[in-house]
Amino acid sequence: MNYFSESQLKVLEEAMTILEEAAQYGSNALLLNNPATASSYFMMRLAHREQEVFAVAFLDAKNRLIECRDMFFGTVDSSRIYIREVIRTALLLNARSIIAAHNHPSGDPEPSEQDMKITEDLKKACLLLDIRLLDHIVVGCNRVVSLTKEGLLYGAVA
Repeated sequence: MNYFSESQLKVLEEAMTILEEAAQYGSNALLLNNPATASSYFMMRLAHREQEVFAVAFLDAKNRLIECRDMFFGTVDSSRIYIREVIRTALLLNARSIIAAHNHPSGDPEPSEQDMKITEDLKKACLLLDIRLLDHIVVGCNRVVSLTKEGLLYGAVA
């Protein structure tokens, strides 16, 4: 179900292109250092998608964006995630941290049990290889849920 008109989708695509070009890695790289910024970034990137997309932002030690990839694609209500591919890509890009995100095409961003299991599995794999999982963001139609902000990733946020 698409919540955007064709003209709105075109504007979103153009905005993402501009953002991606401006955020090329280096001194001008996009800084994703808090749940609000990351949520806004992924809202723009994923809210308009009609199928489920699992994306990962790969960050350097200062939480600057190295690259963001749409890694896995699913149907309107599910996608298959391969943790080893996320970790492999993080290692190849020399990422120090990652932020995972996916959309719920239904529009409801509340995390499912499966979302929580994937998050836990990804968190464990990251810990083994000294990669920080900073957040897992679930994007709905006009709202996002940050597991970090909600205290669901590492416990309550102070």
